[in-house]
Amino acid sequence: RIQLGTWDGLEESFTNAVRYLLQEESVHAIMGNAGWFTWYQYNVSNIMQSLYKEEGLRPKPWLGGSPAMLAALGGLIEAMGEGWEAFLPIFGWNLLKRPEDRLLLLTSNNKLSDISLMNDFLRAA
Repeated sequence: RIQLGTWDGLEESFTNAVRYLLQEESVHAIMGNAGWFTWYQYNVSNIMQSLYKEEGLRPKPWLGGSPAMLAALGGLIEAMGEGWEAFLPIFGWNLLKRPEDRLLLLTSNNKLSDISLMNDFLRAA
């Protein structure tokens, strides 16, 4: 289920884990070390936003799996500040400039052989 991006039933566990990591002073950034974490990039960002508003916990950089770095291949990444206000964008590597430019994404997640699911996965990134 987790490789399919199922979120139902995981909210409380993710919230508790993110709360712990935001409270821990020795944690400076959070990274998922598996591609399926990409499914949860947006959800974890929303959890951090809620914890900031409700508990005053400062957000930390969060990279949910290497596919979440796909935005860096373009020319611009819009970033959010401590209070989730927009701030100066991060410039990417601008590698994918032309419509004929392609990206090769290697994964061991065989569920992503479904093209519709792959599209959803890349949108989550």
